Amino acid sequence: MADIVRKVDYYYTEVPHKTGEGARVLGVFKRAGVNLLAFSSFPGDGNAQHDLCPADGEALKACCQHEGIKLMGPKPAPRRGGRAQPLCAIDSRVLPACSRCGGQRTTTWRPA
Repeated sequence: MADIVRKVDYYYTEVPHKTGEGARVLGVFKRAGVNLLAFSSFPGDGNAQHDLCPADGEALKACCQHEGIKLMGPKPAPRRGGRAQPLCAIDSRVLPACSRCGGQRTTTWRPA
């Protein structure tokens, strides 16, 4: 089966580069019911940048505004194939690994 490439919007936010901040932000999205098609995070100078591809950009913007999270974007990005699955559905596999690493590695989720 051929992969399908479609255009998605991606946003990013910066949070303090501390253990557990990524899990905290993803927990906010989970409680608000924001579904992410993709997520990537990497460290910077004192901050970590989270790249987010939401299924619904308006829901992400509303959640960030409500929670006081500064969100930049949207910017267009390609997304290749795979099945859409909310990141929150797999957070039990993603979040513990991220919060234990102390932010020293990049974690990217891609659908199987």
